[in-house]
Amino acid sequence: MRALLLGLAEACLAVLANKFRTALTMLGVTIGVMAIVAVVSVGDSGKKRVLDEIEKVAQPTMFWVYPDWEYIQKMEEENRPIRYLKYEEFEHLKEVCRAYGDLFARLSSRARIRFKDREISSSVSGVNREYFSAMGLSIGDGRMFGEQDEEAHSRVCIIGNEVKDTLFPFESALGKVVRAGDQRYTVIGVLAKRGTSYFDFRNYDDNVYVPYSTMQHREPQKRDLMWFSGMARSPELLDVMRGRIHQTFVELGLPREQMGSRTMAEDLEGFEMVSLILKVMVSGVSAISLFVGGLGIMNIMLVTVKERTREIGLRKALGANSGAIRFQFFVESTLMSTLGGALGAVLGVLITHGVNKFTGFPSLISHGAIFWGMFFAFLVGILFGIYPAHKAASLDPAEALRYE
Repeated sequence: MRALLLGLAEACLAVLANKFRTALTMLGVTIGVMAIVAVVSVGDSGKKRVLDEIEKVAQPTMFWVYPDWEYIQKMEEENRPIRYLKYEEFEHLKEVCRAYGDLFARLSSRARIRFKDREISSSVSGVNREYFSAMGLSIGDGRMFGEQDEEAHSRVCIIGNEVKDTLFPFESALGKVVRAGDQRYTVIGVLAKRGTSYFDFRNYDDNVYVPYSTMQHREPQKRDLMWFSGMARSPELLDVMRGRIHQTFVELGLPREQMGSRTMAEDLEGFEMVSLILKVMVSGVSAISLFVGGLGIMNIMLVTVKERTREIGLRKALGANSGAIRFQFFVESTLMSTLGGALGAVLGVLITHGVNKFTGFPSLISHGAIFWGMFFAFLVGILFGIYPAHKAASLDPAEALRYE
C-alpha cells in the first residue's frame, strides 16, 4: 500500500511539473471520451423525447398508409396512369374498416394567414374529426368540428396557439374571420398549447385546421388523398385491418403495390436501428481518437524516460528495483489517460446539457457511457504505458548515470 501511494505521489508530481505538455498529451483521450459521453447521452435524451411524444400522440396500434414512390416512378416511366384515393372512396374504406378500427386523413398546404394588418405563414390542414383525438390534440377554447360542418363544407377553422398569439394577441379569436390564401374561414376553436412534436417533427401550434371535406370542396386540386393513418381497436386486429385496406385498394382499381403501410412498431424498429448505427459510428471515431491519444501518451512517456534517465539511474543506484521503476511510469501514463478521460466525461455532460437546453430534449446522462469511456481511458493508459515503463525499468544504472 505504501509503495502504491508513493508511486501515485511521484506520478502526480511528474504530471504537474509539465502542465501544458500534459494537457496536450491528454487531449486525444479527452476528445474520445467526450464524444462517447455526449453522443450517447444526447441520443438517449432524443430517444426518450421521441418515446414521450409517441406516448402522447400515438398508440401501438397506429399505422400509416402512403404511396410507394419507387413503384409510382416505375409507373411513370412506363406511362401507366396513376391515381390516388378519392374522398368518396376513402369514406367507403372507413366503413369497410369500421369493425377493426378508425381511419383519419390530412391534406396540407402552406399559406399566409391574415387578419387585418397581421399575418403569419402557416400550414393549412384539412382533417376529419378523428384526427384530433388520434394525434392527442385538444381544444383550449371554442369547439371541435361537428358532423354538420363536414357535411356542409363549412368555412370554419381551428387554429394553433402560435397562430392565435400572432393574429389575436389581445383579443379572443373565436368568431373572427381569417384569410388563408384566397380562402376565408371563421375561427371556431383554438387548440391547447402543444409545441413541436419530435415524433413527426411538426409544430402543432403553427397550424390552421379546416374540415377535410371543406378543403377538398374549396381547393379542387386537393381532391385526391395520397396518404392517411389508422388505429386498430386492438393489436390483434392491426394486421387484419391493414390487409383489409390493401384488399379494398384492389377492389377499387388501385394497384396493390402502389400504396405501402407501416406500423408504429416498424417505425420504432427503424428508429432504434438508426440510433444504434449512429452510436456505433461515433464509438468508432471515438476509438480512433482514443488510439491517437494513447500514441501521444506513449510518445510523451518515451520522451520523459529519456529526460529522466539520470534520475532513473540514481534511483536504481540507491536500491530501487526494476519493478518500482516500471510501476512509477505505469502509474504516470495511466494517471494522464484517466485524467484526460475524466475531463472528457465532464465536457460530455456539459455538452449534453447544452444541447438538451437548446433542443428541449429531457436531460438524460448515460452513466453507462461515462463508465465505459473512463474504463477505456484507463485501459489506454495501461496499454500504451507498457513499452515506456519497460524501457525505463530496463535501463542500466551505470549507463544511466553517465547519460548527459
